[in-house]
Amino acid sequence: MLKKFLLFFLFIYAPYCIAQYSVSNAFYNAVDDTLKPANRENIKLMELLRMIDHNSLFYPEFNSEKDSLIEVIKKNTSPLAIEDKIDAYFMLMLYNFNHNHRDSTQTLKYGDSLKMLIQNKQEGHFYQLYTQNAIEAIHHLNANRYGKAIEILNLTIEDANKIEHPEYLANAYSALSFAYYQTFQFNESLKYYHKTDSIAALYSTKQFREHIKVVAKDKEVEEPILKYIDIKNAEMLTAAEKRLKENKIYYQKNKNDWNYIYFLRAAYIAYLKNDVEKANELFNKIDIERLSNNTYLTSVYPVKTMKALLQVHNGAVDEAYNFYNNTEAYKPVEHLYKELLIEALYKAFLKKGDLEKVEFLHKQTDNNTITQNIYKYQGLVAVAEAEHLTHVKELKILDLENQIQEDKNQDIILYATSTILILLLLGIVIIRAKENQIKRLIDEETYNNRIRLLEESLEEVDRKMKDNRKDIGEQLHNEYLGNLLALKYLVSDYHDKAKIQKNKDKLNVIIEELDMLYQESRNFSHQLIHGKDENVSLNIVDYLDSLQSRFEEVGLLKIHLLLNDDTKDKLLNILNKDQQQVIFQLLKETISNTIKHANTQNLSIAIRFTDSTCAIVLENDGIKNTIKKPSKGVSLMSLRQRFQKINGTIDFSLSANGFRTEASFPLQNNSKPAKSKLEKHQKEN
Repeated sequence: MLKKFLLFFLFIYAPYCIAQYSVSNAFYNAVDDTLKPANRENIKLMELLRMIDHNSLFYPEFNSEKDSLIEVIKKNTSPLAIEDKIDAYFMLMLYNFNHNHRDSTQTLKYGDSLKMLIQNKQEGHFYQLYTQNAIEAIHHLNANRYGKAIEILNLTIEDANKIEHPEYLANAYSALSFAYYQTFQFNESLKYYHKTDSIAALYSTKQFREHIKVVAKDKEVEEPILKYIDIKNAEMLTAAEKRLKENKIYYQKNKNDWNYIYFLRAAYIAYLKNDVEKANELFNKIDIERLSNNTYLTSVYPVKTMKALLQVHNGAVDEAYNFYNNTEAYKPVEHLYKELLIEALYKAFLKKGDLEKVEFLHKQTDNNTITQNIYKYQGLVAVAEAEHLTHVKELKILDLENQIQEDKNQDIILYATSTILILLLLGIVIIRAKENQIKRLIDEETYNNRIRLLEESLEEVDRKMKDNRKDIGEQLHNEYLGNLLALKYLVSDYHDKAKIQKNKDKLNVIIEELDMLYQESRNFSHQLIHGKDENVSLNIVDYLDSLQSRFEEVGLLKIHLLLNDDTKDKLLNILNKDQQQVIFQLLKETISNTIKHANTQNLSIAIRFTDSTCAIVLENDGIKNTIKKPSKGVSLMSLRQRFQKINGTIDFSLSANGFRTEASFPLQNNSKPAKSKLEKHQKEN
């Protein structure tokens, strides 16, 4: 096939490799539409590089000839000038990636050499760096690190306008669509398949254009099938059937294996419509062995899963079960096909009365659902990252604590306070309006009976308030805590897969924050459910020290503590539990609002004591100009009410430096003998 090259190394340091080669007429004619050298018997090494580059995935009949050329290129890159050496390593990277899937290490080495050669001289080489990033992302895809792959690809595509050769855009768009596909973000996936198709239609070779076109059309059919399996929406199945009819011409135009894919999709649609006889007929038209070997078009699992589904219907349940038991679903989306098979086997064994396998399959359903949810979370996070600025990503998990705190305050204030206090105030108004009239009209015994009745009414109101608190507590426990726990497991999964220690350390900080938030939310929900008031002493000094170190480690906010040793001692020993709780809440709300609303890097916290008062001043160095009324927020109103309960005051203002909070309260002991509920309400009103 490959005629021996005639000459090389005539000029070792020449700007071009002068070595000339003679290629077979058949190979030259195959690539004639892509590159047309002036003389096919006098083709330079760089021209051969570009020939192989533009046709590396096609013309498999010339693989031997191309492999021989690649070996020559590997041995003769050293004497090339820097620009030609960049082209050579780029070609080696692409060729190794396309023809040696399992040797990803060597592909990445070529990519590293490419980046080292380019270094800071990126002008004219953006398309090569772009393609290298796409290949690195595909390496993460093959390792099931879909979130990381999407992150790299999104950052890469932001620089797409710099690409000198737009045909290479198709590489990244194609990889990004596959990443979204494997994280169940089917709308995003289809969008990027169509973008790949648009780029290929303008810039790519005829073979690649036709391949990408039918891939995009096939995804239009498969993705509604997967959506139907996932959410059982009949509209999805109707859409899949309609698109299969519309796109049939694309399958038939490419013939061979794509025709088998057409019959596979049609068989699934028929099966899901309970027309198993038609599904059998369609599936029998497929060359299973040939299609299973063509991994460019589809994975093996959906093909053999359809075979197993039909075996269940035809009575060969044990054969289908053996396939299920011995074949692993490696890619996330394959778990949807697996879910379909589990359901069919479950019904079959239930009908046969094999309760042991029924129980086993029931457990497998839960495990399969968990696996799907993990990758769905990766996809959702990736979509969110693509829609926000980079620095916002780092705040997402930390901002969860603020969101839950706000939800908690809104629930308590809007549901408990607004309804229960109205009932209390109404009862107190009636009591006070009627009190003098009752004393004048009835004797002392009747008056006392009425008082008891009123106290019982207030106790009923109090009971309703506790019931309402219990409902709120159960909602926090059953909904928010479950979401927190799922988020912790997702972050832990990222931690386990992280390779860089710095990233592991940051993820550890986030996991610790989530643990603290989970415990605090859990304690609060239990207090609401069991009707217990907060009665826990807080070590405010340790809390501030911990906050300072954690935020410094994450690089999110610098906290400056203006506390001397005497102040720290008084924080621990002088304050009662109610006062500790108010200071703790003030610190949490201030830090939360600083992160969420202020454009700042610094927050100072000063606490001072006199003989009779405690004063707190918190100030940051910058705030968004949109904040007009700093004292009108729900959380700030809640803080004002808390300080009023301990006879204190709090004020919020916009200073020249930023946002300033000043608060104080007296230190005297306000405890007095217990009173009846009626006396308490009379005093409060």
